[in-house]
Amino acid sequence: MKILFVSCELETDLRYGIGKSTLPLMRQLQKNGHTTYYLYQTNPPYKIETFILNLCRSPPLFRATLGHALIRFKMGAKAAWLAKRDKYTHVHCSDPVIATSFHFFSILLLNNKKVFWGFSEHGFGAYVQNRPGISLSPHLKNFLQFCEKKTSLQSHWLISPSFSGLQQLKQDLKLKNISQNWHSVYHAKPDIKLINKKAARTILGWKNDLTYIIAVGQLIELKQFPIFISACSELIQNPKIQVVILGQGDSSYLLQFSQTCNLANKALITHTDDIGLYLSASDLYVSTSATESFGMANLEAAVAGLPIICTRVGAVAEIMGTCALLIEPEKEALKKALDDVLSSPANIKKMAQKSHILAKNWPGIIEIAQQYEKIFLTQSASHAK
Repeated sequence: MKILFVSCELETDLRYGIGKSTLPLMRQLQKNGHTTYYLYQTNPPYKIETFILNLCRSPPLFRATLGHALIRFKMGAKAAWLAKRDKYTHVHCSDPVIATSFHFFSILLLNNKKVFWGFSEHGFGAYVQNRPGISLSPHLKNFLQFCEKKTSLQSHWLISPSFSGLQQLKQDLKLKNISQNWHSVYHAKPDIKLINKKAARTILGWKNDLTYIIAVGQLIELKQFPIFISACSELIQNPKIQVVILGQGDSSYLLQFSQTCNLANKALITHTDDIGLYLSASDLYVSTSATESFGMANLEAAVAGLPIICTRVGAVAEIMGTCALLIEPEKEALKKALDDVLSSPANIKKMAQKSHILAKNWPGIIEIAQQYEKIFLTQSASHAK
């Protein structure tokens, strides 16, 4: 197979975005004898999109959302052109909007029966819905939801990183049954380099008398990092806590917010290509996300053997099981959970043991790549008849 993977990520998003699960999958498929290529944005997309948005007199948040949709339509068009030029046999898109655009342009540019295509639902349930930081007008939302539903049923495959995500998608799209072309495939266990805590802290220059609580993710509203910062600042353990946030994006707001919260120790907000080093040096992992279709950072924390506190959202309960302490996505719930965990060394040890068990039993990249191969080959074979 010659497989084209398509997303609208920038190169700077690959640390914490979809590329984190896509790139290892592509490398394993290459080892299995297939040709793969990852099409993503190499430059900020501000030409045609900016011109169109300048014609639209709407609130800034809506214009930003429309801009995201336009970028996805552009990437779908690029994918169709590239599939024709380089004769790809399979195209896998990172969301239904890109897939809709690809399918449309593939009809115009090539005989789409010769290219098998599908996409991932990286949002929990329907991709097109209102979320923190996303504003959709009724007309745009209805149009995109129509596209998502039609594309979900027309594509050769649809892959969700959780079964609960497929169930939610069925409900969101108002379908009676889960379609036969829909599949649930977990992300593979991440391959991260871990070292002992003392050595990691020496490298990072971290203090041994502080408790380092880490959160990971893109610096976007969806991750709700202010809840994490505010909860830590109100704990009686505040003087002995160091908040660490690893994420790509504009950190100025979070830094300013952390100062108003009176954290005893200034929040450390940075990014890294060596997630294992930071997890090795940390004492506790927290996720305050408003939703998660999978939660790769959560799984990485489990691989690192950290005690884990996560919001009970999206597919987190399915993925983490009893490994994590699950809470509601609210500050008071997080405060109580943090206080309970930090006040009991026995709880910390017990939670860490659960993380080790989950990580030990999680499927690796070889098994996950085989599942993708089976879906791609089975679906293409059945449609070729």
